[in-house]
Amino acid sequence: MDADAFSCEGSFACSDSALTRAWQAGRDAASAASAHEGGTGCTRPVALAGYCCFPSKITDQLIGAGKPGRSPEPNCNELTNVLLLEDHYAFTGDDTVIRCSYERIRDLLESASDLVGRASGSQEAGRFGFLYYAALRAAGRMALHKGSKADSNRFFLGAMDAKKMLAADGIPNDYACRALGVLYDIFPADKSYEIASRLFDVAPKNADDLFLACAAASQSGWRSRAFEILADLSHEGKMTGSTEQAAVCTWYLSTYGLGVQPLEPGFRSFCVLPEAKLWPWAEGVMPTPRGAIEVSWRKEEKAFAIDLTVPMETAASLVMPPARVTYPRVFCNGALVWEENVFEKGECAGIVDGEENAGIIQFLLQPGRYCFEQAEGEG
Repeated sequence: MDADAFSCEGSFACSDSALTRAWQAGRDAASAASAHEGGTGCTRPVALAGYCCFPSKITDQLIGAGKPGRSPEPNCNELTNVLLLEDHYAFTGDDTVIRCSYERIRDLLESASDLVGRASGSQEAGRFGFLYYAALRAAGRMALHKGSKADSNRFFLGAMDAKKMLAADGIPNDYACRALGVLYDIFPADKSYEIASRLFDVAPKNADDLFLACAAASQSGWRSRAFEILADLSHEGKMTGSTEQAAVCTWYLSTYGLGVQPLEPGFRSFCVLPEAKLWPWAEGVMPTPRGAIEVSWRKEEKAFAIDLTVPMETAASLVMPPARVTYPRVFCNGALVWEENVFEKGECAGIVDGEENAGIIQFLLQPGRYCFEQAEGEG
């Protein structure tokens, strides 16, 4: 990846000062990992925090050990590293590491298939099976990108077989396995929703479990529970004392609090879905190869306002928070762009389209700077 492609670094701040400090602690953890000599690598949460802060530092030094196939026998870390490579592509749009590691990924998954058939009983074996399924799905997408349809079909068929085997085993007791099952749609939808609702009844034991629980909660509509546990840990001072847990907070606040997530690799298109119920205000920057995505939102007495910068050569989907009235009015750059549940096309340059679904208003945006206000009072 060309480090010069990134001309900015990420940032985050909100009205909750403890969460802001936790975000900064996670940034520092990722910075420390990127400075290690010799490609020592880092955990997936720390790498994800790095992508939200300074992708220009995410080189072989950071993912180092993240290249699969370096251990003599497949293990959970090796399979997680396959998922990390897909994260790298999603955030940076750079597929170099995937192409360089592709043969090792294929060999790793072939070796792993033998172990899955033999392994049973232990928590580690259970996690291995769930991660094997997730890695097969990721490898299938990587093979399609590389142009190998035969490999892709083989990986996806293997994932289907692995899913059947995991589903037949029922709901596991292991915390990480339950989170993985929710995250990767292994359990039935009603079971996943129930499991996700209870994941935070017991605090996660470590950063990896916290990461999986937060990701699973978001997958199943329980983001509020994830934010609650992150806020509790931050207020108790546990985030600044555990750099890897703080890294989870950094990733989660940038992607779900600020609400910026890639829809296409390298943020060629992305969505902005701010979690506006949480705080009176939040602001930050998500760095991308095409420039900074700048977001600043605030809640007022009878309005919600958000300022957004969409970089060149990208497209954005802005999802407004649920309105407190039936027919909100939305202004952008001073022009009325939404009234009586109708998009006022052509009133503001750069807004391609607007639509409403279940009370949620969404706008499709071309590159530019936008100042939206969703008015919820009369008049």
